Amino acid sequence: MAPPGGPGGPAGATAPGGRAARGGPARSRRPRRIRDAVATLVILALAVYLHTLVLTPDDLAARLTSSAAPGEVAETGRFSARLDRVEFARSIELQTTRVNAATGQEEVTRSTRIDTPYIFVIASVSATAPKDPTKIDQAGLETADDLFFVATDRVERRFTLGETFIQPGFWSSGKFVFEVPPEALPGSKVVLTVPSTNGIYDSIYPQRYDQLLPEVALDLGLDEAKARSAVAAAKDVYPLKAAE
Repeated sequence: MAPPGGPGGPAGATAPGGRAARGGPARSRRPRRIRDAVATLVILALAVYLHTLVLTPDDLAARLTSSAAPGEVAETGRFSARLDRVEFARSIELQTTRVNAATGQEEVTRSTRIDTPYIFVIASVSATAPKDPTKIDQAGLETADDLFFVATDRVERRFTLGETFIQPGFWSSGKFVFEVPPEALPGSKVVLTVPSTNGIYDSIYPQRYDQLLPEVALDLGLDEAKARSAVAAAKDVYPLKAAE
């Protein structure tokens, strides 16, 4: 018979050296390995998803744009604008005017006609500001395939809304003129921005903060059929006036 506390002794006996003998079956490590594998798969899936959210350089440079349909208001923190009307012409007559002091009547003192091999798009726009006066710094026509036509430099700024200060509490109205190939009109929109307020930082870091500029995109409401009709009905001469 084995002595008490030996190999044949009761459960809970101590092994030589005074250490407690281990009892019961060995514990499996399989559940822990499964948990680790699942956690790894979740992390990999999350990494793949987050990669799809990474912005490209073009995305980072894109401005914050507010869009509106014709006749509706596009609002930003610094200005709001609305497309009132869009017209088309094959030539523009620039008329400089003054008021005759004796008669009180407006007189044309100088007239210049400009033509285009494309089509003139004359956008009538109204704009206002919520707080500080500003001006429309840049006007362009963006096509459905991302071409950008800046307002024609053949029409002096004084003939356009770009020369007018946009005042808080008041709507100022004027026109912008673009020279565009007729086939580029479907799906196009007028895009307007105001000057930067970054001061000296714009001269130190040119264009770095351009993506922070507020921008509105005013849809012209033209599909292919409407664009064809508009071009076919374009005026031969469209008069634009500005005071001396």
